[in-house]
Amino acid sequence: MKRMHVLVYGLLVLLVMLAGVFVYLIVRFFNDKAALTIFCVFCVLSFPVAFVLMKVMLRQEKNSSAGSRYLEFRNEYLTNGYTEKAYAIAEEVIRDHSYGFKVSIAYLKDYVMFTADYLNQIEDFENAYRYLTVLEPKEIRSKSLQLLDKGVSLLVYLGIRLTSLARMGRENEARETWEEAHKRFGSRTDDAFRLMLDAIDFEYYLMLKDHDQMEKIAARSLTYTSEYAKQNPAPFMINAELCVLDGKKEEAAAFMERVWEAVKNSSAPMVQTYHLQMKRLGLEEPAHEEPKAEQQDEQLHDA
Repeated sequence: MKRMHVLVYGLLVLLVMLAGVFVYLIVRFFNDKAALTIFCVFCVLSFPVAFVLMKVMLRQEKNSSAGSRYLEFRNEYLTNGYTEKAYAIAEEVIRDHSYGFKVSIAYLKDYVMFTADYLNQIEDFENAYRYLTVLEPKEIRSKSLQLLDKGVSLLVYLGIRLTSLARMGRENEARETWEEAHKRFGSRTDDAFRLMLDAIDFEYYLMLKDHDQMEKIAARSLTYTSEYAKQNPAPFMINAELCVLDGKKEEAAAFMERVWEAVKNSSAPMVQTYHLQMKRLGLEEPAHEEPKAEQQDEQLHDA
């Protein structure tokens, strides 16, 4: 529901700008004291009005057919991982979209990318890529979508796309995707973007069989010091895969144990990713107590 927040905050900014114009007119034709008083009253009233408006719009969105269907999908995904139920909902929405029914890109991207990411994880790369083609290139790269999440969705999309292309052996398209990711996000310094770019780089150089670069990326991914990076399993997954490629299964298992520690109290999709990664790497899972799925609700607010 982030787009509702953006709309309301945009309206709030517009109201303040209009207040500024109003004040200018009052100063011009009346006096400064009256202008300051009116401006302060206007600004004070704008915030509660915007808050109430946002609540009303969110309630209407959640009660709409598209909004309720999306929340059902998100709730299933975050609570149980990518399941047959989640797949069925995504398929229905994507089919409706193909028939010409308008589906907001803010919703459609999640239906598509969650599905494609899961298909990559089970190594169904061709179908993963097929799902990604549902998204219009201009829409997934639109400035309005980047305003919603600062470009995270686009970088995730590029990462999923590169994985599909690289694993299918489509090197030229994979290279173009890799170059776009760095052109758009290579200057970002926050750890969230650096870690995503590391994962993209590792996949790219894995395709090229450039072991030296893969070692550098794996080592670099362990150097980030932010709280976000400390809780992110991506560096351990990268290093586990490199260890398996080098025939170091015991070291790989140790890295995957660190993945488990990072995800065991996280969302169901992260726990599911751990299990799928263990299977792909051919590692035997130790006995773990599965986490309860009740901590997912707060993540729905990020939709």
